Amino acid sequence: PAWHKREHGHQHRRRLRRMGKERKIPRAPPKKPPARKKKVQGGLSLAQTGVALAVVIVAAGWWYLGQGNLTYLKPSNTDKLKEVFFGRDPWVVICTNSSVHEVFEGASTKVKDVNFGVLDCNAQLPSKKTTMQRLKLEKKKPVMFYSAYGRKPRQLQPKLLSSEYSLVRELRALGMMHAVKVKDTMHLQEACLSRAACGLVLTTSGNVDDTSLETLNALSDEFSSMNWVVVDASKLRLKSPSEKELGLPKFDSSGHRLILFTEKGESHAATSEEDDEMSNRLATPYLGPFTAEKAASFVRDVLGEQTERKPASVGIFGGDLALTKRKKPTPPPPPPQQTTTKTEPADEP
Repeated sequence: PAWHKREHGHQHRRRLRRMGKERKIPRAPPKKPPARKKKVQGGLSLAQTGVALAVVIVAAGWWYLGQGNLTYLKPSNTDKLKEVFFGRDPWVVICTNSSVHEVFEGASTKVKDVNFGVLDCNAQLPSKKTTMQRLKLEKKKPVMFYSAYGRKPRQLQPKLLSSEYSLVRELRALGMMHAVKVKDTMHLQEACLSRAACGLVLTTSGNVDDTSLETLNALSDEFSSMNWVVVDASKLRLKSPSEKELGLPKFDSSGHRLILFTEKGESHAATSEEDDEMSNRLATPYLGPFTAEKAASFVRDVLGEQTERKPASVGIFGGDLALTKRKKPTPPPPPPQQTTTKTEPADEP
């Protein structure tokens, strides 16, 4: 019967175990099929595509940073900050110690002739003051200021960060004239007469025409080692000594006048009564037309080493020269009124 066969099988297996002849054969793990490399169009694997994409992203990042000119300024770097605050090169600086405003960063990629700086203006400078205190900046966040061509740093309105267009337009307007506009004696002394060399342009009015502006900028760019200042001669005049004593032509509305101030050397000989031992500067008036070519030749002659070509100059004491208001020209007298005599009719008989 069937039950007898099952029992017989069990007994047989028990005998084999006792004899040590039965052993279990381990089963081999199932083999996984080999992974297929997925390819994208062009024959690159996903891994290769990932590496290539990372390289492109990094390169794009470096390209983007290279398009701007953001400079992170250190409060401890005195020489660099002196260049930024009072130097010739145009700078616009935003005060922050965290992330940079996106409009400011975006504008830095569009304006190539202005340096964009980032500075913690609340950090202490080597002078123990902060930039906010040193430049007398108002706490209108975000704080920005602009400096260029020897001008005093000028704080910019926060609303300019409303769009890149507004900020770029303002920076281009500020950089139109490569000189300092002077309106009083103290500013004249600071921006011009305290420097080793200075060019002073006495304009016929407050608005300079485009041709004259190009001439002024050309002179300023070519002779960038000296300061260039502008005075509206229709409102102000020089005194102590007077413009006549300096050798300048008389003021009229037909043309701008130029005079250079340089440090007096030991080899300079006295040429006028004003040129006494107390004089420390030379004033050299330009008597030609205000054009870039003629005026540049004049400046080269004044600054050059060939003393025989130097134009005539007057020795002055720089601390005495001042600006004063120009008197308004006296209006011409009104034409005389013509009087008519009435003839009375003759008496009738």
